[in-house]
Amino acid sequence: RVLVLSFGLNGITRWSRDTGAFLRNYRALIDGILARSPNTKILLQSVYPVGKNDCFSLSKEELNRQIEVLNTHISSLSKEYEKVDYINTAALLADESGALLSNYDVGDGIHLTNEAYRIILTFLCQSISKADS
Repeated sequence: RVLVLSFGLNGITRWSRDTGAFLRNYRALIDGILARSPNTKILLQSVYPVGKNDCFSLSKEELNRQIEVLNTHISSLSKEYEKVDYINTAALLADESGALLSNYDVGDGIHLTNEAYRIILTFLCQSISKADS
């Protein structure tokens, strides 16, 4: 009935440099899903923000800027389809600067706590209920 698509940070620096390729691949995925399951409602979930950053060569500020741009593209992509909506779960996890709130960070700046996932799942369930109405 409802499929949630969520992408993480793997390849973020590559995809942010080539958003055209990212969007082509995302469209191909959506088109493939809808061709095989035309009655499925698809929710495109935002990419989550990062906190401290020891895993990437970019600063957390630059990574979060790239994530924000990518999320804008994902949101725009959702508007191309009748059965696709964008779900901004990143906003649930971010502080005023757009970085991952420390209480949702397991300590590496990237991976989320159980509490963060509870918040996300609650929000997704509410979004799915709205999509069904």
